[in-house]
Amino acid sequence: EGLSRHHRPMLAVTLNNLACYFRRRGQPKTALGLLLRALDLESRCKAPHKPADTHLNTCVVWSQLGKHHEAMHHAKLSLSLLRGELGIEGPIGAFARGG
Repeated sequence: EGLSRHHRPMLAVTLNNLACYFRRRGQPKTALGLLLRALDLESRCKAPHKPADTHLNTCVVWSQLGKHHEAMHHAKLSLSLLRGELGIEGPIGAFARGG
């Protein structure tokens, strides 16, 4: 456990990449399982590596599975994380309109 704690961010990235592979191979359920594991790991990391990417990929897979409410949830989480990284404040609608 101690060793894996230091490797959690890269393990999450690896799971995310594997999920992309399985999604492209037409196996969205396998991809989703990997993405959910990656999100779990990232939630336990002090400094996860690009968690917005994982949420966006999770959004895509949920949408492919016809679960659009779940997809929208992860799209919003991804957008929120990206806005935080960029230091953008205010409502999402203002950002989408360019102001």
